[in-house]
Amino acid sequence: MNYEEFVCRVQAEVKARIGEGARVERRRITKNNGVELEGLAIRREGEKISPMIYLEEYFALCKRGMATSQITEDILQLYERSLENIPKDTRFYTDFERVKKGLACRLINYEKNREQLREVPHICCLDLALVFYYVMEEQEMGRGTILIYNSHLEMWGITKEKLCEAARKNTPELFPPEFAGMEEILGEAFREREGEEEDRLPMYVLTNRERRFGAVNILYDGVLAEIAEKLQDDLYILPSSVHECIIVPRCVSSSQEELEEMVRSINCTQVLPEEVLSDHVYCYEREEHRLRMCYGPDEAEP
Repeated sequence: MNYEEFVCRVQAEVKARIGEGARVERRRITKNNGVELEGLAIRREGEKISPMIYLEEYFALCKRGMATSQITEDILQLYERSLENIPKDTRFYTDFERVKKGLACRLINYEKNREQLREVPHICCLDLALVFYYVMEEQEMGRGTILIYNSHLEMWGITKEKLCEAARKNTPELFPPEFAGMEEILGEAFREREGEEEDRLPMYVLTNRERRFGAVNILYDGVLAEIAEKLQDDLYILPSSVHECIIVPRCVSSSQEELEEMVRSINCTQVLPEEVLSDHVYCYEREEHRLRMCYGPDEAEP
């Protein structure tokens, strides 16, 4: 069964199971970095919100032998759980005072998302863009997110600056920073991959406790200053994904070119296309309290 046959069969099975009056539509959604994913949008009569169930992972399960009937059952259970965590009163989202405590921010690549950013409030920083989202608390499925668009600002009657103020305040409270040695994060896998201890670079990971969208920590007030003070050095910052950055003390013998090649290699071999942040290396200079690209004049104040 190829992908097209799989999607048609699952769509038909979901439609038959969910009953008359429900709409089960195929939709393609553009995610981060222009990556397109396909899913089923399911909406029963009278419902105002359609949860999106993405299909690529289910197709992989099908190729490994899972029956489409089991996939359909899993999709329907996921749909029902998602509805439980959506506020029944959709007017909730129209009131900024009610949603502002759930607003947060994250970093994405500016150039890879240039088209989408036309419709999304953002702040340019280095070769990146700071964007904003609403965090939906989902007890069984984890936290879901809703990207904030310009249309949200119009609905709320607020400025981008007010949105940024709320999101930057909330983010470290919702997702507290986490800084640890690479070996502590990856354990034995890191030791085997990197070889003997004396040959390894001193590498650290900056993320958050959920390890989700943690790269934004490089813009948290005081976080880089605290790390630089702890390591007693300026910092090289390697954006290994939208979820975390690798921190290397500037005193290491590796050149900036070698570190940038390391970032490109990670992006090509270990990171999903929609999770790539940048191919560039940044530098934090502790005496000047300045974050900049190692190549080029751009700077950012954390």
